[in-house]
Amino acid sequence: MCLRLPFSQGAIPGRMLEDAFAHVRLGKVLHTYDFVDVINAEQKYGWQMKSTRETTPVTWKRAKIPDAAQLIDASETSDAACQELGDAIIRFCNQHARRSLLDYDLEEVGYVRLILHDSGEVTYFEKLLCSASKPDIFDTKDFS
Repeated sequence: MCLRLPFSQGAIPGRMLEDAFAHVRLGKVLHTYDFVDVINAEQKYGWQMKSTRETTPVTWKRAKIPDAAQLIDASETSDAACQELGDAIIRFCNQHARRSLLDYDLEEVGYVRLILHDSGEVTYFEKLLCSASKPDIFDTKDFS
């Protein structure tokens, strides 16, 4: 319905998704740049949310890595340096998720995505990303 409004540009803003989701899940929208966008403190659950078109690449967060420029430059010269950059990005993402688990006293963090297809179809899914007992999302062995 939102996509049929005259001022809609074929997208559902993330803020609108977060507000609707928080209402349904009895949660709270954080309005921060933390890893999680919505939490339910009582259930100790948080969610990172993305609303995108099917052709939009999914981004997690701008990785603010020390010496990023040097790591990027070096990554273009050798496989080992490229691996070092990948490892730094993975470490950053894992630390960011761990920080939200701790800061909001969460047991689990899930991922919610709403994908708007060019055909007009909409895909929605949720997936568990990490938990207090398994806080890392990515393994450095997964990067090559």
